[in-house]
Amino acid sequence: MTTAISVELVPRNKESILKDAALVARYGEVTHLNVTDIERFALRSTEAVALLREYFGNRFIYVPHIRAIAAVNDEELHPDDIALVIHGDEPTQRKAGGEVSPVERMLLLAKRMRVMAGVDPYRTSLERELEYVRLKRSVGASGFFTQPFFSLDHLRHWNALLPQECEIFYGLSPVTTEATFAY
Repeated sequence: MTTAISVELVPRNKESILKDAALVARYGEVTHLNVTDIERFALRSTEAVALLREYFGNRFIYVPHIRAIAAVNDEELHPDDIALVIHGDEPTQRKAGGEVSPVERMLLLAKRMRVMAGVDPYRTSLERELEYVRLKRSVGASGFFTQPFFSLDHLRHWNALLPQECEIFYGLSPVTTEATFAY
């Protein structure tokens, strides 16, 4: 089994994403940059990935978050990237043509590039989330990124349930402060 390590970066602005990526680039074990798309920041995930590619070339495999419910110009996506299709937070304003489900967006993107999907062990019941995982897999998701786990026992439980034939990136989050405890 090949080990791949992905670090999630938040594109607050051009300067911060480049600074964060430069720090991560020092660690040769990191293979992927998973770039979130947060509406309150002006820099979109796909724009941040284009900027990162300009500065870091093929040093990383880039994983832009593609918000299924917001309009996205699929032409902004590089075919070597891995699209992580997420539902995401509800946008404060919907853009014209953006009302598609994560499943619909995966079907569209899977025709032209590798697509991953999200797993959220806290979203619904265990059974409903696993049913959603099977649906995403059936429409083209080649693997999954999970929301952070806060205990290794919880991660091990989900590891036993998720499809073993596909690539899975497990989110981990240390609880070291009051803020991370609240998260």
